[in-house]
Amino acid sequence: MKTCSKCKIEKNKSEFYKDNRAPDKLTRKCKECAKEDERKYYNKDIEKRRFKAKLKRFPKESFTLEKFNTMLAEQQNNCAICILPMNPPCVDHNHSTGKIRMLLCHKCNTMIGLAKENKNILKRAIEYIDKFES
Repeated sequence: MKTCSKCKIEKNKSEFYKDNRAPDKLTRKCKECAKEDERKYYNKDIEKRRFKAKLKRFPKESFTLEKFNTMLAEQQNNCAICILPMNPPCVDHNHSTGKIRMLLCHKCNTMIGLAKENKNILKRAIEYIDKFES
């Protein structure tokens, strides 16, 4: 039996992870407490981590969290194309130049990407929809 350093509950040794550096070869916290701490750590600042991951896509232009938040406020959290609320907002950029345009919802950002940012494809899509409109 061993007492968890966090919850202070005495538990079976099988309730602890192995740690070869510890004198008794077990972690100080039980598995349950360790998992809870890991979840808290992961969820802490998750938006900042997501934003940092997005920043790696824009090497040609400096883009900060402040700029992102300003754009989000200016657009009132609405997509620049469909005007619906964005969850999550996608930073749209020109794939040739890397220049950031505006924030879009996932569907509109995907639509532009699938059309290869080609205006002719998008125009033909509009013509196609118009042709079969009742």
